[in-house]
Amino acid sequence: MGAGVDFANKRIFLEVAPDRRYKAVCAHCVGKIVIHQHGSRIIGDIPLWDFSVFIRAHYRKGDCVRCGKIVVERLDYTKPGLRMTSRLAEFILAPGRKMSDSDISRLLGLSWDVVRKVHYDALLHEYGDMDYGSPRLLAVDEIAICKGHKYATVIVDIESGRVVSIEEDRTTESLMSFYQMFIRMAVESRIKEIRDFAAKVFRHIRYIVNHAKYKITTGIVEGISNKIKNIKRRAYGIKDLQYLKLLAINTFY
Repeated sequence: MGAGVDFANKRIFLEVAPDRRYKAVCAHCVGKIVIHQHGSRIIGDIPLWDFSVFIRAHYRKGDCVRCGKIVVERLDYTKPGLRMTSRLAEFILAPGRKMSDSDISRLLGLSWDVVRKVHYDALLHEYGDMDYGSPRLLAVDEIAICKGHKYATVIVDIESGRVVSIEEDRTTESLMSFYQMFIRMAVESRIKEIRDFAAKVFRHIRYIVNHAKYKITTGIVEGISNKIKNIKRRAYGIKDLQYLKLLAINTFY
């Protein structure tokens, strides 16, 4: 396929080749590439009126001196694995919050799967490593995501109104997987004090849960134990456990 216009099918074809005056650099780390191969691929571009536009993008391929891998050179107008120009991807995302993926696919003459992938990749890039901040109050609800009684758990930060996560199913396990993601972040932290705190929480998690559940502490039993020790000392050391038991019951009855 060479450059030209197909009026019958309303298609425009262009060709773009690297400028040999510039050295090829890695698309991932921008390291220098030792070229040993050439290739090309067809990518889509922004439609011109009602004509679809396609570009045969020529590229150089070789060994990256920094990555140590066989890589494709960096092209400013597209990205590795993206079957379209960067400006077409941006054009797809521009009306994304006002139009559905189906509406955009019809407008641009692209398949729904292509539009969805561009949108998904952009969202993943923006929110894949989202900073959850320090939510204090979380609310949990369930939604049906399809017919057949399939549900998901929605977790919301009440104070900010942000959706923090949507977990599969509506079981205790699905909610616990979300909570565990936080303790795991703490354990893998580079800050020693945070790792130590997380380890302490793990060791005492049962007692923390019990306190949150029943609002009680062991303070009362610790106080009574100290008084029983005083009873034992006053009696010059009681070796008969049954006798000590009866004294204690009598004292606190």
